[in-house]
Amino acid sequence: MTTLSHLECSCCRKSFDPAAGRDQCECGGPLVARYDLAAARQSWSREWLAHAPPTMWRYAPLLPVANPGSIVSLGEGMTPLVRARRLGDALGLKDLWIKDEGVNPASSVEARGFSCVVSNAVERGARALTVSSPPRDGGAFAAYAAAAGLDATVMLHSQGGSLEPGAYGAKLAAGASATCSDGPFFVEGIKTLGLEIAEQFRWELPAAILAPAGPVVTGLEKAFDELEAIGWISSPRPRLPGVEPGALPDVLEAGLEVARTEGIFPSPEGGACLIALRKLLAQGTISAEDRIVVVNPASGLKRAAAYSTRLAGTALTEQDKLGGLITPR
Repeated sequence: MTTLSHLECSCCRKSFDPAAGRDQCECGGPLVARYDLAAARQSWSREWLAHAPPTMWRYAPLLPVANPGSIVSLGEGMTPLVRARRLGDALGLKDLWIKDEGVNPASSVEARGFSCVVSNAVERGARALTVSSPPRDGGAFAAYAAAAGLDATVMLHSQGGSLEPGAYGAKLAAGASATCSDGPFFVEGIKTLGLEIAEQFRWELPAAILAPAGPVVTGLEKAFDELEAIGWISSPRPRLPGVEPGALPDVLEAGLEVARTEGIFPSPEGGACLIALRKLLAQGTISAEDRIVVVNPASGLKRAAAYSTRLAGTALTEQDKLGGLITPR
């Protein structure tokens, strides 16, 4: 059902066969997936989505897998878009929303990317995959590789992040390697975040979306490019100020503010987006009337050890216990 036509070098525009399984051009430029958008516009409609599966694969015509039997899905996508009224009131914003990617499989937005990477690998007949991964990515990669029955190797950047990949049966190694998360199909999965936000707002895009810089912002930009090309959106594009990580104590405190006001426990990257939102408000870049979306890319539980440093002294004592074991006399 895909309308994928070719891979294109983002630097020299040279075309490649998608089946080649490569991530880079000879010139060193990263490859980007391109679709026959004219065909998608003629054969696909927004009304079709009423009968589509409630996962990111509802957007199959704009994803790089032709055979539905190759799709490896754990239910990723269609995550909550939550109206953040209390936080909005505190900031003086009338229309603030949080897109909570922490409820995805493996608790992060990377589930989208690796569902797409692994599904494409299955379609190409791959039996093993290797990813060079920051700590948060490895769990999602290993989960989808396990679901597909593929041998998985995670090249860890640091000592952290080994628990989840190991639990899913991935082999662990130190160092860097060719990385799936930099490849074109990872971005295609992440792109569905933007498609979803557009659909959830009934194709009227917000004024701004605050998300971590990198593949998430790249995917959002690509999503809106393609939606415009097939005629599904006409509203002005959102501002996409890619948010860089800040000082850890600051972003943890901001994350706890989100948790305590909205009941969503964000990753530190989600906390960084709140800090960036405050700065943009102070600068006048965002107005109180704008519709704003903050993307929380992962559950705060992915960084439980870091958050525990901000919650010292909350452990229960024996006197706080409400019950215990019932044992035979």
